[in-house]
Amino acid sequence: MSRPKFLFIALALLTGWRLALLPTQELGPDEAFIALQASRPWGIDFSLHGPLPGWLAWLSMSLAGHGPFGVRLLAPLLAAACSWMVWRLARGVFDRHVAGWSLVILNLLPAFNLAAVSWTPSILVTTSLLGSALCLRRVLTQAHHRDRWWMGAGGCLVAAFLSSPGAVVGIAAVGAALALPRRRRHHLRERGFLILLATAAPAILLWLIWQSRHGWPLGDSGAWRPDLWLIPGWFRWVILISPLLLIVFLLAFRSAVWRATDRGSSSLILGFTLPLAAVDLFYGPNDRWPEMGLSAWMAFAAIFAGHFAVTARLPRLEDRISWRTITLGFAALQTVFLLNTDFVRTLGLPWQFQKQTTGTDWVRFFTQDPSGTQRGWKTTATLLQDALVSTQFDADTTGRYFVIARTWGLASCLNASLPEGAPCLWPTPTHPRVHALQDPADFSHPFAFQPRYDAQSGEDGSPFAGQDALYITDDPDHQQPPREIRRAFDHTRLLTLTRVIHGGWEVREVRIFACYGYRPPDF
Repeated sequence: MSRPKFLFIALALLTGWRLALLPTQELGPDEAFIALQASRPWGIDFSLHGPLPGWLAWLSMSLAGHGPFGVRLLAPLLAAACSWMVWRLARGVFDRHVAGWSLVILNLLPAFNLAAVSWTPSILVTTSLLGSALCLRRVLTQAHHRDRWWMGAGGCLVAAFLSSPGAVVGIAAVGAALALPRRRRHHLRERGFLILLATAAPAILLWLIWQSRHGWPLGDSGAWRPDLWLIPGWFRWVILISPLLLIVFLLAFRSAVWRATDRGSSSLILGFTLPLAAVDLFYGPNDRWPEMGLSAWMAFAAIFAGHFAVTARLPRLEDRISWRTITLGFAALQTVFLLNTDFVRTLGLPWQFQKQTTGTDWVRFFTQDPSGTQRGWKTTATLLQDALVSTQFDADTTGRYFVIARTWGLASCLNASLPEGAPCLWPTPTHPRVHALQDPADFSHPFAFQPRYDAQSGEDGSPFAGQDALYITDDPDHQQPPREIRRAFDHTRLLTLTRVIHGGWEVREVRIFACYGYRPPDF
C-alpha cells in the first residue's frame, strides 16, 4: 500500500473517531450561543462571531438534532477538508514526502484536534484561509483562468470573515504572500488583486452596516484592543501546540524566513503564517475555551514543520527517527489529555476547574482546567428546571417565571441545556428562554442584540411587566442579586444554593433567586 493511500485511510478512521467524540462533551458558551443563533436561521448577527457558524449549525442541527452532536457535526468533516488542503498545498510547494509529514503533524496538533471536535469559528477560518491559499497558488502557477481563481480566493476570505470578523487579517496575509518575493509584487498592482478585494468587500461592508446600526458595539466592548502581554500568548502556544513541536515550528520558521525572497512557493505559505501568528499571539489569550482564535496559522506552520522533518540534518538516521517519534508522540499524548482533561483526574492528579475563562493570567494555563466551560451544564439546567417547577405552587407568584442569568455565557448554555418542557415564561419563539442580565445602556455582550426582557414591545409595553423571575448566578462572590436586579423587582429571596461537582472538583457554585414584580425601565 502506498504511503498517501495509507495516510488517507488513517484520516478517514480519525474522522470517524472525532465524530464519536462529539456528544461526549457539553456545549461551551460560544457553541451554545451559535446554537441559539441557529434557532433563527439566516439572521445577520456579528455580536459575538460572524453569522456563518449559525447558518451552518442550523443545517447540521436540521440533519442530526439539536444536541452537541448536531451542533458540531460539520467540525470533523471540515477538519478532514483542512487535512486534504494541507496535503495539496505541501505537495505543490514541496513534494509528496513533505506533504505526508505535514498531514501527520497537523492531525497531531492539540489545537487542531480541539477545533475539530467543537463548533467554533476557528475550524471555519482555518478551512477558508487554506482554501484561499490554494486558490492563490493556482493564480501564481497557471496562466489561464486567473480571474476565476482570484475570485475563489476572495470568496474564501468572505467565508472566513463571515465566520469571525478578525479574519480580515486574511487580506493582509494575501498581501504578504504576494509581497515577500520581489518577482511577485507586481500582482498587488494588477487587476487580479483588485478582483479579490472587490469580492471580499461586500462582506466587510455588511459588517460595517451592522456595526453602525447597532451603535458600534466593537468600540464599547473593547474587543479591538490587543493584549500586549506576550507571556500568556507564548504559554498558550505551549499548551495548544506542545513544547517540542513548538520548538520544531520555530526552527522551521527560521529556516523559511531565510528562503522568503528566493523561493516563491514557500513564501506563499510564509505570507499566510506571519500575520495570522502575530494576531493570534496578541489576541489569542482572551479567547474562551474551546475557541482557538486565529490558530489557522498552525496549519500553515505544519507544512514548514513537515519540510523540516524531512530535511533536518542529523548525523544518523536513528537519531532522526528518535526525535520525530518523541516529538510527535508527546504531541499526541498532549492532544489526548486536552480533548478529555478528566484523564488527569483518573490518574489521581488534583486539577481544579477554572472559574474564569478569559484574561491574561498565564498561571491559569498550568494550575486550572479551562474545560469547565463544557462541564456541569445539564446539572445546572436540572437545578433551574426543578426551581421552575417548584415555584409554580408558590402562593406569592402571579404566573410563570421568566429566567435571567448573570452572564451571556451562562444564559447561552442554559438555553441549550434546559429541557423543552421547562415551565418558563416565553412570550415568542424569537425570545431566548433564558435571558442575560441587561443594563439598558450596555451593548458590550451578544445578548444585548437578542430580544430583551427590558425592552418595550408595542403599545402594550413589555410582556414581562409585573411578572416574576428567577435570577441564576454562578459567581461565588455575589451573595445577593446585583443592584440592577434589586432595582427592577419589588423584592427578592434566595431559593437554592448548590455546588456543581464533576470528577470530585467544583465546577461552579449556583445560586437561584426568586424575584417578584418586574418593573421595566421607563424609556
